[in-house]
Amino acid sequence: MKYEIINNLPIDLDFSTKTTKELRLYRDWFLKNKDKRLETLQKAITTTEGFENWEMDYTKKSLKSLGKWFCQNIITEKISALEYEKKREEIPDYIEIDDWDFTIFTRSLFVDIGIYLGEVFIHQYKQLQWEQYITRNKLHADRGQMVICGFNRLCLEPIHIILVIGGRIVNNECSGDEIYKIYNVWGKFLK
Repeated sequence: MKYEIINNLPIDLDFSTKTTKELRLYRDWFLKNKDKRLETLQKAITTTEGFENWEMDYTKKSLKSLGKWFCQNIITEKISALEYEKKREEIPDYIEIDDWDFTIFTRSLFVDIGIYLGEVFIHQYKQLQWEQYITRNKLHADRGQMVICGFNRLCLEPIHIILVIGGRIVNNECSGDEIYKIYNVWGKFLK
């Protein structure tokens, strides 16, 4: 499989520390690179054995095969004891934490698959669009993120949803069908 990881972000992704001007740099990068990231994802999928015929046709059906491919391509790596201890110090003891993290490859997939999921919604429901969620609350989870708006008063943050699904797949809590299911759940807000 040929796949180009994301290595040209204008800012790091700790959006809680960024000014609105810095967050706009991310928005500009996202809009400028969105189509290239989709092409990268398509090449990665169609050069994988068994997925050569996958079509990036922006249909909910395409999400089923995409989910299967995603399950086969999530890669984690064990973190060092020092990194684990640092995480443990930052998170209360009653919350379980893992001794692994996603690779840069997998994190790039989260972005690309999240973009595709967002684009499927936009292609199917013309009232939807990408927007950057800007708020003064620096602790808001979606602050600075690119979200899909138009679900009545709700916004969908597809990249974060893909990250959560990835964690659930690694922990054997769901399968790749979850991406298709998410589409169906959020689609109900539009009917």
